[in-house]
Amino acid sequence: MTYLVMKELQKGRLSIGFFPKFYFHRFWRLTPPYMLVLMTYVPLYKYIGDGPVWPQGGVEKDECEDTWWTNLLYVNNLVKTDEMCMGWSWYLANDMQFYVISPLIFLPLFYFGYAGLMVPGAMIVGCFISAGVISSENNLDPNIDIRNSQGNDYFDVYYIKPYNRIGPYLVGMITGYLLYRTDCKARLNKKVVAMCWVLACVVSLAVVYGLYEHTKGDHLSSDVAALYNSLHRTGWAMAVAWLIFACANGYGGIINNILSWPALVPLSRLTYTAYLVHPLIIYFFLFSERRFFYLDNNNIIFAFLGTLAMSYMVAYVASMAYESPFLGLEKPLLKGVGKCFRRATGTFPPPAGTPTGRPGAPRRDSPAAVHYNHAKGQVSDYQPRVTPSHPANVIKVSM
Repeated sequence: MTYLVMKELQKGRLSIGFFPKFYFHRFWRLTPPYMLVLMTYVPLYKYIGDGPVWPQGGVEKDECEDTWWTNLLYVNNLVKTDEMCMGWSWYLANDMQFYVISPLIFLPLFYFGYAGLMVPGAMIVGCFISAGVISSENNLDPNIDIRNSQGNDYFDVYYIKPYNRIGPYLVGMITGYLLYRTDCKARLNKKVVAMCWVLACVVSLAVVYGLYEHTKGDHLSSDVAALYNSLHRTGWAMAVAWLIFACANGYGGIINNILSWPALVPLSRLTYTAYLVHPLIIYFFLFSERRFFYLDNNNIIFAFLGTLAMSYMVAYVASMAYESPFLGLEKPLLKGVGKCFRRATGTFPPPAGTPTGRPGAPRRDSPAAVHYNHAKGQVSDYQPRVTPSHPANVIKVSM
């Protein structure tokens, strides 16, 4: 997001119409499929299966009668968290909240350069402190354990809160800014590249396997657990950020070849709807069981691969039905909103006697005027052109 926004800001001055479109695009991109999946899943899911443990009254409490609005407003990670509808949707609330405050980060980066890194840097430090203090005060484990009551505390007071999770998002924004500043042409010493790859591997492996002894019963102390809870997500994000930066600048090698495989492109278009529907596949598999599920490597592998395949199959249907139609409506809606906005604000006063170069087009004569680019869906600077075939005081508009 940061990389693309920087490119747009580079094209011209920041206009008053930038932020309405910036926020509308995100809301329109996420909300229709999200709400339609919720609307379909909550009342109908109880009818699609059966079994001794099948939830006859539905999965969600009271069919989300009192909590659906928290999902619509993206505050379900802060309000009524004990009754959350679509329990996995807490992430969307975090993501939307981070997006809302993102201009406070990318605008200083754009206008003040590397000095603007102080803003996300300070926020990352604040995230470290918040996560560590909350973990220490509540004596939380370094991972969630649903077998005891502390698992609920871990989820409600730590796991889903935006101030404990913004660190990785900020690392991603900083990475996007660095890609913008280097134009994906950074030249690094081979030793530096090798050292960064080693460091990224060490950090990522430490995050994943650092709790091995803890899960085997040798529990970490409260202070060490707090340190892990404050650092591990941002550390993982830094490792992934290096992978992205290295691949974008030609230091990815075979990893870049794998991640750039064209066959992955169609699947990448389905990741959002796959995220929305994959718990429904897991619920169906578990609730329709007629016998106990034995946890061993073979069962887990087959269950994972089956869930993955089914999730993307259902995600394709959901994308075609719930996502693609609304994506197609975005540009016409923005076009209409842009016209209404220009008329309401008087951005384009129609001067008399100015030829426009096309029949029926609105007239404009100010070199500083701004026009709405319908093809690209963005605001750009309008530059009139004087042609030799016309008198010097007559402006011919090319659009």
